[in-house]
Amino acid sequence: MGTHRSTAMLLALACSGGASAMSYVMPTDETLVDSAHGAIVADVVGTAPSPLPDHVVYLVRTARVLSRGRAAPIERVMLPASGVVGDVGSWAYDAASLDSGLRILIVFERRLDGALLPLHLNLGVFYRTGYGADARYVRALDAGGDVGRRNAAYHAPRDAARFETWISARARGARRAPDYLIEHALPQPLPKFNLSTGGNGLPIRWNAFDAGTTVQWTALTGGQTGMVQDEFLMLQQSLAAWTNDTGSRILLGYAGTVGAIDTHCDNGTSDGNVVLWNDPLNTIGGSFACPGGGTLATAGPCFFAGSPFNIAFEGRLTVQDGAGCFFDTAGGANGAETLTHEIGHTLGFAHSCESGGCVNGTLADQATMRWIVHGDGRGAVLGADDVAAADALYRGAAGSSDPIFANGFE
Repeated sequence: MGTHRSTAMLLALACSGGASAMSYVMPTDETLVDSAHGAIVADVVGTAPSPLPDHVVYLVRTARVLSRGRAAPIERVMLPASGVVGDVGSWAYDAASLDSGLRILIVFERRLDGALLPLHLNLGVFYRTGYGADARYVRALDAGGDVGRRNAAYHAPRDAARFETWISARARGARRAPDYLIEHALPQPLPKFNLSTGGNGLPIRWNAFDAGTTVQWTALTGGQTGMVQDEFLMLQQSLAAWTNDTGSRILLGYAGTVGAIDTHCDNGTSDGNVVLWNDPLNTIGGSFACPGGGTLATAGPCFFAGSPFNIAFEGRLTVQDGAGCFFDTAGGANGAETLTHEIGHTLGFAHSCESGGCVNGTLADQATMRWIVHGDGRGAVLGADDVAAADALYRGAAGSSDPIFANGFE
């Protein structure tokens, strides 16, 4: 588990807030709790200055310590920020938003400076809803899962009292089966591809493509620890998948490796688009493990607030430490699919469909941008719904009319 500083496609993808989405393999609660530094129930009371740009520090009042060690009366919880500050914005597709007054349960890793990192971002954050016997915890995800819907039961709400008791008992060494999961209705299908919005309700778009400019990507030297397959080739394949869509203006290129880069949006100037291997800034918390799971990767754009579009000027993609074991599967094809999905998020695309809304065999379900990675060895390819999204946001011919897509949704 990392104790340095950090920033998420896991086998599956999830949504939090409006346009959030992260890639992960759903771990069991046993795996989550056992790999954490601790767990607390707390009330969100405000925010504090953040030591890292593009991050927010929430102040929470500890209500109950559930496991492992002590907690201060007031703790600091750090998460990536999403939204617009002045004219510049950043979008973290995988960061929960903690509004004052919320009661939350956090399963966390503690940073060296004492701040709490929710383990695997949204996977370590639970919102408390309801009262009395009806109180329950729900994850800070609109949807989620993993290849083959592994551990799908852990998307369910949790009976609040039983969940707290189970965590406390496990911290004392008890090894009993979960008795707190509640069956719930899945969300209804979404209509077609979806575009991400930047906190102000407006889509995010790269205008550079309109002038025929190729947006270049780099990757940190050294690559992903533990890889056998070529992760740099996977990145090039993912960039080519979007560029090769002839109906859109998307032009992405690979410009090699870099030793270091400023990956923050705060100065409003592009410092380059980069893939950060091994989660070097440690904002995710925890590490990916095979077969245990966790967050694989996250990505999002920096943008200038505008109308009718927010204008992207920098893309950032972080691969979690330990994720190489999944990236290597299917000869590297599953890593290439993961990176293709995450690059799609930097282009302004949200999920084609979410958990419960991905009807088997439909075009939305076959999209690379669906909520859960296929992990079936298809590699860096686009589905019909991905192509529809790319052609809609980045129309190929200047002045062309809105296309009508034969994708079953229009």
